[in-house]
Amino acid sequence: MTLLKRYGWLMVLMVLLSALLLTGCQSDKPAGIEEISTQLNEVVLEDSETVSLSDDQLLNYFSFGTDVLSDYRVSLRESESGFQMVAVFAPKNQDNRKTVLEGINKAIAVTASTYKALNQGEYQKIQNRLLYEKDDLLILVVSDQYDKARSVLEQYKCRSMVPTNS
Repeated sequence: MTLLKRYGWLMVLMVLLSALLLTGCQSDKPAGIEEISTQLNEVVLEDSETVSLSDDQLLNYFSFGTDVLSDYRVSLRESESGFQMVAVFAPKNQDNRKTVLEGINKAIAVTASTYKALNQGEYQKIQNRLLYEKDDLLILVVSDQYDKARSVLEQYKCRSMVPTNS
């Protein structure tokens, strides 16, 4: 009995540590804009040559600028034969969130209409884009790798948003 008393606290400590380790594996991954965009770029864009949009290009492409964002990452590959994009936006507030969503929908409508004439498969891919949210982040993916993108987004507990097809 004294042996049980002597090592009982050790057993309790081991059980508590095991429980902490198990619950730690189930916690949400941190959802920083850099981490999410990097993970998506790795699985979606792979080794393709991409362009990261500058602040000026952001304004021209999406019709909103850095004045409505606290941070953003946009990587895209665009040619006559194909279009892919990973965009993660952090609007500054709810009003800015609406502006960003409107800009995303406008940019997608323009891009889709361009590809409708060039490449019907790419047009359909753009129409089937993924639009997700995680806390204050808005995440747009246009890719040939939607299953891989969904897997990454699910790891970060992102919620799907129904895109507004134009």
